[in-house]
Amino acid sequence: MVTTEDIDKVLKPHINRVLLYVQAGVTAPHQFEACRKLILDELGKSGLTRELEKLCCKER
Repeated sequence: MVTTEDIDKVLKPHINRVLLYVQAGVTAPHQFEACRKLILDELGKSGLTRELEKLCCKER
């Protein structure tokens, strides 16, 4: 069975890598912070991570 910790462990390195790419390509710190917030909203606990948890971690 997949746990929320399993999902976190798999997704976090990818999210961090995406944020690193954005940081390398964005020159202004405020732009990076805005992109970071959008990415974390989309892929983090309120986005993709939550959806995967609903799919994978519901009781069977």
